[in-house]
Amino acid sequence: MRYLLCCGFLAISMLFGASPASAQKAGGTLVYIVQPEPPSLAPYVSTSGPIGLVAPKVYEGLFDYDNDGKIVPVLAESHKVSADGKTVTFNLRKGVTWHDGKPFTSADVKFSILNVLSKVHPRGPNSFSEVSSIDTPDAHTAVFNLKNPAPYMLRALSAYESPMVPKHHLEGQDIKSAPLGNKPVGTGPFKFVEWKKGQYIRLDKNEDYWQEGLPYLKKNKAPFKKIVILTSILARLGVPGYSAYCASKAGLLGLNRSLAIELAQDKILVNALCPGWVDTEMAQEGLQAFSEALNTSKEKAFEQAMNDVPLRKMSEPDEIAQFTSFLISDAQSSITGQTLDINNGAMMP
Repeated sequence: MRYLLCCGFLAISMLFGASPASAQKAGGTLVYIVQPEPPSLAPYVSTSGPIGLVAPKVYEGLFDYDNDGKIVPVLAESHKVSADGKTVTFNLRKGVTWHDGKPFTSADVKFSILNVLSKVHPRGPNSFSEVSSIDTPDAHTAVFNLKNPAPYMLRALSAYESPMVPKHHLEGQDIKSAPLGNKPVGTGPFKFVEWKKGQYIRLDKNEDYWQEGLPYLKKNKAPFKKIVILTSILARLGVPGYSAYCASKAGLLGLNRSLAIELAQDKILVNALCPGWVDTEMAQEGLQAFSEALNTSKEKAFEQAMNDVPLRKMSEPDEIAQFTSFLISDAQSSITGQTLDINNGAMMP
């Protein structure tokens, strides 16, 4: 069971899986490109974007947050804030182990907050500035004692913002240069396996993950692996004021063809999707800005935007997902190095 991240020089969005309506099924190897290559895999030292794309698959926080900003229990099953707001008690999940088999305990929480995040994390000193001490009455209870109420602290406990780290791997070491920074050991759904600098980072499924049935990814036994690069119709069109954007998207098409040749010997198929207008929130925001610039209604702006689109419509996100699903499915093993244009006729090669 595997999660493979290829490190490249260009930003590429990788889309995998079936349409949103499909039921979740175990299986598949996810490969996506992270740009630029992470400087390390130490999210407790840096908030670098590339690190944030990889490390939260290995590490976890006490909480996560849903799309509405509500707390989702992770390593902390529950918490309680005292009436005066100066004591926060976290009840930790039992039966959680680090990837090396050692148990996750309140001692790790105390060490992570006081010895790591409060000292070397870019935002940790602010997030935990009110924490005066942490009591650990037992292995599954951590009591944060605060100088003053700090409700904002509860919004900073995700894997990306405040990852819990193993005390037994960092205690007594220089936090910033410890080996853990390049060979992470966490409690998350994926275990670190290998990092070949400039090539890839390999993560395999954590078979002992505390959340039963997850993750869904499972090593694919199909003879071919697939990569899909998401670019844009602007890779093929010139638009005034968007020269850098157009150039970057066009560069992905060259990368697509080159990777297809380079990776063929490894039985990896590489293809690109070039969507035109897609009915997303970003597209709607663009139409609104367009209408304001023209001093006209959004409907009139849409009509003008569709002047060069023969079908006079946008594509639906599900259409893009379905094309992607086909390209990465076992139904095809012969398409590679190709660019598929999905633009309602706006550009015909």
